[in-house]
Amino acid sequence: MMSSKGHAEVKVRVVGDQVVCDPDPVKCNWLHGPDNIRWTFKDLPANVASVVIEWKTLPMHRGMGHTPSTVGSHLSDMVTSGNVRVGGQYWYHVYCLDAKGALVAYADPLGQNEPPPI
Repeated sequence: MMSSKGHAEVKVRVVGDQVVCDPDPVKCNWLHGPDNIRWTFKDLPANVASVVIEWKTLPMHRGMGHTPSTVGSHLSDMVTSGNVRVGGQYWYHVYCLDAKGALVAYADPLGQNEPPPI
């Protein structure tokens, strides 16, 4: 198991046909932490059956998975592991889908991976 210095929580909500992520950008620091991300889905509309998170270019983390909700959502939290330890900006997509896979809401927020201070 990879060691972790904690998770930066991103609260995902739906406003109309838009996903709002708080914070945006989410900041990770692989030396001091938090070095991973946890997306939570409190109060998402009942018609959102799943959420897909996809890195637009290079991934900021080596792995991603699900864990029981920490906010009482009908959806599991999504968590990353294995920070790539490369500083920079990492754009990602968030797709909220209904039970048939149709798009309910979308966003393309930013992840900021910060190197250790010099």
